[in-house]
Amino acid sequence: MKVLALCVLMLLGACDRGPTRAELTERVDQLDAENQELRSKVDDLTTQLEEAREAVGRVSRAADEVQSNAERFSSENWRSVVPDVEDASDELDDARREAAEAVEEQ
Repeated sequence: MKVLALCVLMLLGACDRGPTRAELTERVDQLDAENQELRSKVDDLTTQLEEAREAVGRVSRAADEVQSNAERFSSENWRSVVPDVEDASDELDDARREAAEAVEEQ
């Protein structure tokens, strides 16, 4: 009987009882740090997405302005329409360039 009790005690002593409180605390701290890094990345990506959406909006508005001015050719003298189309085209080109730069930054 004493031998059996001794064997049981030896077995229990040899068994891994799991991580210690200090190890668990360290792991929680690691996970908190990783979580903070990921939250920071999400915030950065959200900002970049908002900037890209704004750039796309500017391109869309500029394209609409070019289209609107081009439609004027059917009802107005081309000499009065051409300068407005050129200006709108320049604005579209600027907006497109800014959008491309915004995407490249990401």
